[in-house]
Amino acid sequence: LIEAVAAAAKINGSDNPLLRQTINRTQSAARKKLQLLGLTDKQISNVVNLKSPSDQVTLTAPISGIVIDKKVTEGMYVKTGTQIYTIADLSRLWIILEAYESDLHAISVGQPVEFSAEAFPGRHFSGRVAYIDPLVDNRTRTVRVRLNVDNSDLLLKPGMFVRAVAKSSPAGDSETLPLLIPASAPLLTGKRAIVYIQLPDREGVYEGREIILGPRRGEYYQVTSGLTEGELVVNRGNFKIDSAIQIQARPSMMNPFLAKETVDPTELPPLFSSKLDLLNGIFVRLSQAVHDGDRKSGEKHIDDFAGVLTGINSDFFDADIKLDWEELAMLLKADIVLMRQADTEKELQRTYAEMAAHFHQVRTRFQLTPPVLAKEGSDELRRLLGSLLDHYFVLQKNLAGDAPKESLAGIDDIASAAADFINELDNVDSEKAKTAAADLQAAVEKLRSSAGIKELRTAFYPLSKVLVDAVSTFGAAGSYAVYEHYCPMAFDDTGATWLDTSETINNPYFGDEMLRCGEVLDQLKLEE
Repeated sequence: LIEAVAAAAKINGSDNPLLRQTINRTQSAARKKLQLLGLTDKQISNVVNLKSPSDQVTLTAPISGIVIDKKVTEGMYVKTGTQIYTIADLSRLWIILEAYESDLHAISVGQPVEFSAEAFPGRHFSGRVAYIDPLVDNRTRTVRVRLNVDNSDLLLKPGMFVRAVAKSSPAGDSETLPLLIPASAPLLTGKRAIVYIQLPDREGVYEGREIILGPRRGEYYQVTSGLTEGELVVNRGNFKIDSAIQIQARPSMMNPFLAKETVDPTELPPLFSSKLDLLNGIFVRLSQAVHDGDRKSGEKHIDDFAGVLTGINSDFFDADIKLDWEELAMLLKADIVLMRQADTEKELQRTYAEMAAHFHQVRTRFQLTPPVLAKEGSDELRRLLGSLLDHYFVLQKNLAGDAPKESLAGIDDIASAAADFINELDNVDSEKAKTAAADLQAAVEKLRSSAGIKELRTAFYPLSKVLVDAVSTFGAAGSYAVYEHYCPMAFDDTGATWLDTSETINNPYFGDEMLRCGEVLDQLKLEE
C-alpha cells in the first residue's frame, strides 16, 4: 500500500492515462486486501500517513461484548482460520430449558415464561419461548425449549442453573383454567382413574368415582370428566380405602366386577325398563357402526346413547340396585368421553371394547337380551352361516387347547361350509354381501396356507372378524348363545376378537400361555 501511494504521487502529473489507471488500481487493491484482513479505514489511513510498515497490528472485534473464551497467548503462531477469542453480547441471552414430553401440549412459541435463578433467591425473571426443539432426547425424555431474555443489567451469567414455570392460560380467567387434582389423589388405570370423594353431608364417608384424566401438569392432573369444582378428593390413603373394601369382600373401584345377583325385570319400574330397552337398542346400532367402520353414524349413536343414559333416574330403586346402576352408569359415561376423544380407529376399537364389557354387565345384571335388527338374506343363508359357525367353534376350542393336529384337521370342514355360505351370498344383492364373500374367501385361503398352530392363530383373526360382521348383518341359525370376546394383547397389543358359545374366556390366540386373557364385548343373538 505504501509503495502504491508513493508511486501514485510520482506520476501525478504524468500524461500517460494507462499508467495512472494501473497505479490507482494497485492502490485500491492494496486497501481492499487490508480491509479484508480486518483493518479499519482509520488504521489504513495511519499506515499511509506514517509511510512505514509496523510490526504490530491491532485487530478490532466485529461486535462489542465480553470475552468469554481466550484461545491464544503472546508469541503463538496463528494460522488462517485460527479462533483467537470468543466474544459475546450478554445484554440478551438464550435460556435453554428442558421440558418433559408430557408437558409439550402446554408450551407454544411466543408464550411468556417466568424463571428463577439459584443465584438470586426470591427474584423472578421473564422471557418468551422463541424455539422448541423438534427432537426428543432419548435419554432424558425431554425437549429443549429456548427463551429470549433481556439481560441489560448483566445479572444473569452463562451456565447458571434456572427453573421455569410456563403459564398455559391467562391468570384469573376461570373459563379457560382446567380443573386440577393432586397427582397423589387418583388410582391410575390409564386415562381412566379412580378417586375417592368425601361426602359433604356424612363425615368420614367416602364415595368411589371413576374419572377421565387429561394431561399431567406438574404435581397435578387435569380432570376431563367425572368431577366438579368444589368436591373434596382423598389426597393420601386412597389405597387404604380401596383395600379395606376388598378385605370386606365388597366390590372396590379397582376391582368392581364381582358376581352379583340378577334383577327380575318384572320388578323394575316401567319407565326405567323402557329406557333400558331403548339404551339396549342404541348400543346394538352403535356396535354395528363400530364394526362397519362408520365413524359418522357411530358418533350419532354415541350422542343418542349419552342422552338416554343421562335421563335415567334411579332414585326409586332400593339401595343395592341403585348403587349397582350408578356404578355401571358411571363407567359407561367415562366410556362415552373416551370414545369421543378417540383419534384413531385402533383407539376407538379399544375404547369400544371396554364399553361393550361394561354394557354386558348391564345386560347381565338386568337380564337384557340384545334386540334383533332387520337382517339381510334368506333363512337358507342363516342356516348355512350357523353350520359354518359350528365348525368354527371346533377350531376355536382346539386353538385354545393348544391342539395343532386337531386344529389343522378341521380346516377342510370350515372351507367346505364357507364355500356353501359364499355360494348363497351370491344370491344377495348388496355391497355387504359382496364384501363378506370376498373377505371370507380370503380368510379361508389364509387358513389353508397355514402350516402350524402359530400361523393358524394369525389366520384365525380375519376369519373371526368376517364372521362377527356376518352374524350382525345376516343373522345365523342356532339354539345357543354366541358371545364376542376381545383380547387387547393379541398380535403385539394390536388386539383381536373371536366368537365363543360361552362367556368364559378361552383365548385361541394364546392358549395355555394366557388362556383367560380377554373380556366379553357383546352377545350376538342367533335365530332358532
